[in-house]
Amino acid sequence: MKKNNVIVVGTSPSLIGSNLGDIIDSYETVIRVNMCNKPSLYNDTGKKTNIWATSVYERAESKFNQTLSETLEFTPPEIINKEIWYRHEASCVFFNKYKKEKGEEYKTILLPRRAKCFCVTGVLAIDFAVQVYGSIDIVGHTLYLESGGKTASYNHDTAQEQALINGRGPQVNLIL
Repeated sequence: MKKNNVIVVGTSPSLIGSNLGDIIDSYETVIRVNMCNKPSLYNDTGKKTNIWATSVYERAESKFNQTLSETLEFTPPEIINKEIWYRHEASCVFFNKYKKEKGEEYKTILLPRRAKCFCVTGVLAIDFAVQVYGSIDIVGHTLYLESGGKTASYNHDTAQEQALINGRGPQVNLIL
């Protein structure tokens, strides 16, 4: 099951009931995507977060039908490496302001996009993690499980996302 020292953890419902929390937390580097912190699910998702990849910002109220403070409850309580990867500039601006108000400093990286790819945050995080770490494990990424890995149901540049998925090769090991 565990093949590499780095894992990118998504927020797929496929993690519920998986009991993978301890395995996920045993990785040297745990990269979590978006609204990943839910204490009642730590047994399935783990708690450790070295790096957080996110696209959350002020639009949370309309996009997720919840208040901004409710959205912020899903942010990891501790980011060990003090590093946040952002999908777009709006998230970077928002969280720099939010973290400064709390007196915390973080290294921020805007996730690079290949060509004009408008991919979901999880795909960009997986792609960037492979570039940074070489080989990674992934878990909790629904787009790899639905419809045989096809991304047609997503409102993004599905051709680009599918190309990243198809090209992932042996550097990405899917757990679960």
